[in-house]
This record gives sequence, C-alpha cells and structure tokens, in this order.
Amino acid sequence: MLNVHCMVHRLALASAGAAKTVIEVQMCLETINMIFKYYEKSALRTAGFKAIQVSEYVSLLTHWDY
Repeated sequence: MLNVHCMVHRLALASAGAAKTVIEVQMCLETINMIFKYYEKSALRTAGFKAIQVSEYVSLLTHWDY
C-alpha cells in the first residue's frame, strides 16, 4: 500500500509541476477559481447553482432510466 501511495503522490507532484508550465491549464484553473469565487460570495447565487445541479442530476438519472 505504501508503494501505491508513493506512486500516486509522485504522479500528483509531477502533474502539478507540469500544469504550472502549460498556459492553457493555468487559464482553465483561473477560470474555475473565478467561477468559484463568484458563487461563494453570494448565498442567492449559491442556492441557484445548487438548484441547477439538482435539476441536471435528476435529468441525467431519468435520461438513463430504461
């Protein structure tokens, strides 16, 4: 188990290091961070976002029901 953990940790470190050098990844992370901050600052926005998540989740579940 220790060996697997070390491999996963090394992979995480390597991918984090690589992500710092790729402009597109940095732009994506910045966009995600801005979206998070937008919703985090307002209870009303957060409630709306949660409502969208619930409705999308329900539609995904009903879409796959046979």
